[in-house]
Amino acid sequence: MKTRSHLIRLFAAGCLSIVALGPPPLAAQGSGGSIELLVSWMSGDFTNREQVARQDPQLEPQFDLLGLQRRRVDVPVLGGHVIYAQINDDADVAQVYRQRFFVFSWQPDGRIAMTTWAFADSQAHKDILSRLSDLAAMPASAFKAALPAGCEARWRWTGDSYYSRISAEDCVIVSRRSGEPLGIQATEIVSAAGIRNEESGYTMDGEQTFGFPDDVFFEYLRED
Repeated sequence: MKTRSHLIRLFAAGCLSIVALGPPPLAAQGSGGSIELLVSWMSGDFTNREQVARQDPQLEPQFDLLGLQRRRVDVPVLGGHVIYAQINDDADVAQVYRQRFFVFSWQPDGRIAMTTWAFADSQAHKDILSRLSDLAAMPASAFKAALPAGCEARWRWTGDSYYSRISAEDCVIVSRRSGEPLGIQATEIVSAAGIRNEESGYTMDGEQTFGFPDDVFFEYLRED
């Protein structure tokens, strides 16, 4: 099994951080919840520091230390409900690994849709966390879709958390390493306490190329 350092770099297309748990009961899907609450719970500073500390020092680490910075931001060209999402190696804001924008909207079935965007120039704004107000004036050309159609997240309110899952059958990217199509399974659970997620990739024949088993996921606790 590859460590997080390996799998997150294999997943260069930049999918959501995400948990391969079974979906909530149908009765819970699309009932209650709100974009405002989801955005509020998703905003803040998070790390998996406690999870890393629990690992057996005699074994190869399964989880690398990562930090998440997620901020509600004003980006009119993307939409009205936007979060800037940053992943940092070693939970150090100076070691930026990935930068994304999550854009939320209501769907007719009562779920909340989320599309994922990135900077058009991935190297131009590594310091954006310190100047988020600049985003409001940026033109549409400053951003690009981070994922193809089929990779939109659909959030469901489960009564005490929000759950989303992207299917490997629907979300297909092209691997930068092999040039071959790669299906991405991505799930995330957001609650008041933090974020749990996992992501994995599959060939078109169903062979898993990276990621963890369905019952293993990252645990990011709120630190702000």
